[in-house]
Amino acid sequence: MRFVLSAFAVLACGLLPTSPRAGELHGSVRSLTWGTRDLKPGAWDQTQPALPTLQHLTLRGDALGGTGLYFDGSAFAMQQLAGSGSAPTRRGDLVYGYLGWQNAGRSARVQLGRQLVLSGAPRYTTLDGVFVDLLGPADLRVQVHGGTAVFAGFDHALKAPAVGARVQWQPALRGHVAVAIQDVSGLAAATRRTVGADFSARLPGETALAGSAAYDLLGRGLQDARVDLSNRPRPWLGLHLRGELRDPIAYLSADSIFQAFVQRTDGVVGAGFDVQTPGALHGSGSYERFVAGDGHLDGYRGQVDVGLRLDDRGEDRIGATLARVGNGDNGYSQARLWWRGRLRDALRPALDLDALWYFRPIRGHDQSLVATASVRWTGKAGLSAGVDAQWWSNPAFTAQALVLATVSATDDLFRPTAPPPPPLTPPKAETEDDEEDEGEGEKPAPKPDGAPSSDKPAEQPKADDEDDDGAAADGKADAVARAGGDR
Repeated sequence: MRFVLSAFAVLACGLLPTSPRAGELHGSVRSLTWGTRDLKPGAWDQTQPALPTLQHLTLRGDALGGTGLYFDGSAFAMQQLAGSGSAPTRRGDLVYGYLGWQNAGRSARVQLGRQLVLSGAPRYTTLDGVFVDLLGPADLRVQVHGGTAVFAGFDHALKAPAVGARVQWQPALRGHVAVAIQDVSGLAAATRRTVGADFSARLPGETALAGSAAYDLLGRGLQDARVDLSNRPRPWLGLHLRGELRDPIAYLSADSIFQAFVQRTDGVVGAGFDVQTPGALHGSGSYERFVAGDGHLDGYRGQVDVGLRLDDRGEDRIGATLARVGNGDNGYSQARLWWRGRLRDALRPALDLDALWYFRPIRGHDQSLVATASVRWTGKAGLSAGVDAQWWSNPAFTAQALVLATVSATDDLFRPTAPPPPPLTPPKAETEDDEEDEGEGEKPAPKPDGAPSSDKPAEQPKADDEDDDGAAADGKADAVARAGGDR
């Protein structure tokens, strides 16, 4: 809790308005609290209440002191209140935080602190160190980094020295090609010297091609190779192809709905499409085949999505999803219905229903129903709040119901309201002619060329925030699938 209060105090100071000479400061704080019941440790039929609380803070500063200095940071703090037979727990960490400098021409920048850097292909490493980015002639970019690699997937206590470099050529609007190398030493489980290359290209006929490859020079061989091809033969139709080979040991286990059934993957081949009709109907579909080795079964995933916009702004929508995921005789089928709406511009309700049928019963149950309802409120000055309620029917899971409360605030909450713009024309001085015309009524002053015909201010477009459709709904499928992996 002390960490939370200290971070919030720093953030609050950063949110206060500053002079132009001091630069621009922006920040936000998000607090989530959810109530549920979890299984007691070592018990399969007894539950205990749980009330975790999470605070996520961000703070960014640009052009500090009127110079090229800037900083960016994000941190979280979490605490779990004491439940039946358990003690309260607290933990927190810095997600990223660095101080940087950029020259006036934006051709050079240096960053010092915790940050994400490319590790030889489009894969990132968390680095505590320094990062240098230089833009040279002929569209060449050189990036160099060095410091300590932090393996958050294992534990932040697991660290190792790391150095790397990347050279990229990116002609305007044509794509790019880059080569990179990174050396991580000192850990038997993570030591590697990776050489990588990645590219992208825009081809004629609305075709785009992208790919990458990474190879370990210390004997592990090919780490990753992927190619993505997309084409739009019609304005309303898009086609996509994907292929990937990878060494599963080079990847940490992913916490996703598919990983509950296929824990190791050596290759992926997939195809998909998307349709955007001139009307309100849109949809997409995909099929991916997962190839596994060393005794693991192959897997697949197929999915079709259909959506319908009920208003011109796209803020009132309904949709449906059909999916099938499996490997061998294990997996599930899924049917989903959802609705997103907006009431009086400030409220955004949502409903989500998921039904799943398992290939093999889980603790005697071969189906499950998950229902989620949520509502979001958006304030006028950077303040928003939301409540999500979720319930599922399968008693195999650690929780039968979940209630999540969210409160978010940004720096707009502390900034004064901008003064109204000055009039388009200065007030007209009174003259003798004006005094003679007083009985005829006031005449409007002529407007300059290009001025709007109405005196009302132009309506500003609203930011599109469709991605925040409900925090609990986003995570329910993972909770459902993880139960399949735990059985």
